[in-house]
Amino acid sequence: MGTAGYGVDDCSKAVSKLGCSGLWEPIKDFCPVSCDTIECSWRCTRDEVPNLNQRRCWQMVEKDGLSCVDAIRQGQDCHCKCAHSYFRMAGAPGRAQGGAFKVSDKIDEVQLSLDMKAIVGRTLTIDFTGERMRSEDVGHGQGPRMKIIPDGQLCGREGIAFNVTGLECQQPPDAGPLSGFICTTPPSLATEFLHRWGGIVVNACGKYMLCHCNEKCDVQSNWARAGYLEVEPVINFNTMANPLPGCDVYMPTLPPATLPDGPSEVSQKSLVTTYVSLEGGIRAIAPVLQAVAEAFAAFAAVRSELLGAEVPTPQDVEVEDYESRGRGLSPPVSTLLLAVPMAEANGS
Repeated sequence: MGTAGYGVDDCSKAVSKLGCSGLWEPIKDFCPVSCDTIECSWRCTRDEVPNLNQRRCWQMVEKDGLSCVDAIRQGQDCHCKCAHSYFRMAGAPGRAQGGAFKVSDKIDEVQLSLDMKAIVGRTLTIDFTGERMRSEDVGHGQGPRMKIIPDGQLCGREGIAFNVTGLECQQPPDAGPLSGFICTTPPSLATEFLHRWGGIVVNACGKYMLCHCNEKCDVQSNWARAGYLEVEPVINFNTMANPLPGCDVYMPTLPPATLPDGPSEVSQKSLVTTYVSLEGGIRAIAPVLQAVAEAFAAFAAVRSELLGAEVPTPQDVEVEDYESRGRGLSPPVSTLLLAVPMAEANGS
């Protein structure tokens, strides 16, 4: 605006004093945001890479109410709408080589690195945003590359977590225990401000580190911690019955069932009798009948806290002799019929 002869370089002051029309040059041409023109949306629609849902950063900030930092942490290409954040990081310590924003890159003490969640066993796409990201000849072995490793491990030295598919990293033949890995999966999309990898599946729950290398990825020090991924299960009957590795810690814990130590008893006036028959040449004499009653009472006995005793007792068991001739069969068969009361007055 100063070059246009207005003598002011602050949009809010210019709009307050002169309005968006200005005097000879429209102020809105210099201050599209303050004047709420379509210039920013047109420019950012042209320049920003949309996410998989075809939403661009400027839409998420202006229409959805996200802050620039929150949109960047989702992996959105925000270099147009939030250009100030990218310019600020371009001169930050530790960013001489550019690349994806790292866990050490912060604005107002908030990390700019990727922070995402995913569902175990489902295909996911991972977007990294940053500045001066390598976009030419990405199929070349020098990068860019990414890998997913167990949380807490070193990006330059660790291989891909064993339960991750869709990314390939191998140690060279005859490599030593401290050697790094050569990763061969290029991004499916690469611009100066965004790298995208798709077709990734993580088959175990837990927390993982997202590692990014902008170029010369055979050098361990060129790998950087670029974010975190937490993989969780879908909670349903099948996943609870057969959880994938690491998913059991995400399952809800049901309170233990409180069951009585013994049978549940109530006091009521009733008499229920059950019958048991014994067959096969048993002599129907008093000592035998008494022995049968005592044996059955001992076999069927349970402790009744309501009655304060074990039931049934031998006196509760009635043993009778029903002699059957077997309908013409010989020899005759002796049958003992046992009648046992299962409930008595004032107890059950």
